[in-house]
Amino acid sequence: MSMALGRCALLAVVFGGSLALAPAQEVEGPFENAAGWHWALSPWESDASMLSAMGMVILIDADPDGATTVTIARHVPENDELVQWRPVAFDAERRRHVLGEGVGGRSGSVTLSKFRLGPEELKSTAVAYVGVEGLDRAGQKLVAKQALARAREAGVEVLPFPEVGQRFDFALTTVAKEKISSETLRGKVVLLDCWATWCTPCMEKMPELKRLYEKWHKRGFEVVGIGFDQDIGKAAAACEKLELPWPRVQVPADDQTRCFWWEATGIRALPRLLLIDRQGILQADCFPAELTAAVEKLMNSLGQ
Repeated sequence: MSMALGRCALLAVVFGGSLALAPAQEVEGPFENAAGWHWALSPWESDASMLSAMGMVILIDADPDGATTVTIARHVPENDELVQWRPVAFDAERRRHVLGEGVGGRSGSVTLSKFRLGPEELKSTAVAYVGVEGLDRAGQKLVAKQALARAREAGVEVLPFPEVGQRFDFALTTVAKEKISSETLRGKVVLLDCWATWCTPCMEKMPELKRLYEKWHKRGFEVVGIGFDQDIGKAAAACEKLELPWPRVQVPADDQTRCFWWEATGIRALPRLLLIDRQGILQADCFPAELTAAVEKLMNSLGQ
């Protein structure tokens, strides 16, 4: 079968298209999992370039430079237990090599993600097995806790894992080199706005967020912007153009710090909006469409 199968064809397969795919032939273990993860699809021999199992269609390919790419189209059930999944490659000695995630997207209940393993870590010709690891919510909390501990050891400031109804303690440094924390903001209603200029919904919600800020700021509503742009200058220019009045934190662009942020916070996509009440309790972990109602409800509630 041609390795040039496109996005539409992959989605068609998941939706019940007519392409015939080989089922995944699992290989007996042992294959090591990362802490908190489990096998959503146990490892199989990598000579199968395309296969399907457990609501997934997997396409394995090799770049001309010797990198391994894995594209996964997955049908997401309504009550999905997995919050994240990723392919893991093994060499002949069954040593683990986690593929990094690149571009992706979603169409209805189907997600499409592409992952890559560079030849400097393991050449495609040395990949003997490939499996797909899954992370459920219990595992996600464990991964987040471990990542937060590693970040603190490395002196990296990150947000903790958000759990609605629980205290949300944080300490960050703004681009103006000012310290801002849950303690300094205690007594305020605080919105942490995780955003980037390349995120269209992030930018589309900015006018409404400014309106909410202007309406409620004098009554104790604060916003902290947390930018995920790789290009710091582009983020600064956007804030200046939009005249955003609130303090801004910029997530460093280096891979290690970004990894700490993604794992410790559990944030896998933008925008992400975290709303904290005057007592420091996380009251909402929401998307732009829910923002106005969440802020208005909290600011209008008794004692606010």
